[in-house]
Amino acid sequence: MIALYLISGLVLGFFITYFLNLSQKRKKDNQLHELEKNIQKKELELKFATTELQKNNTKIKELENKTAESGKTILEIAEEKGRTEALLKALQKNIDELDKSLSKIITEKEKIQISLIQASSENSFLNEKLENQKKEILELQQKFKETFENLANRIFEEKSEKFIKQN
Repeated sequence: MIALYLISGLVLGFFITYFLNLSQKRKKDNQLHELEKNIQKKELELKFATTELQKNNTKIKELENKTAESGKTILEIAEEKGRTEALLKALQKNIDELDKSLSKIITEKEKIQISLIQASSENSFLNEKLENQKKEILELQQKFKETFENLANRIFEEKSEKFIKQN
């Protein structure tokens, strides 16, 4: 009966450990997936900002050409240039922030990958340990079975001799 409780406890412990590790792995996989999504999103934002920057540079050139053709005053050109440079600075600042965010996300991704590898190795170790415990339990069961059979045979022989003597 104790062996049955021992086996039940070990099997229950195995399943709990297995499902906890599986849950942690799924959680880390989900975090990794989210980080990859964020990286893609930040890369798209970076591309968009770069495109906007190129468009603004093109606009500056076009405005310079138009200004030369239309005879705008220096004051109007300076005002337009100031607005464009301010927009350019804002876009550059946005690009810098996106670069920082991307670096942070990549670092987080690497940390999660390391954590995932550690969890996987721990899971492998625990599975190996469980297999060893299963083997030990089977060996104990066999030993108890043999001991029980020997004891039962001895009791049977004693009772048979006693019965024969009484008859």
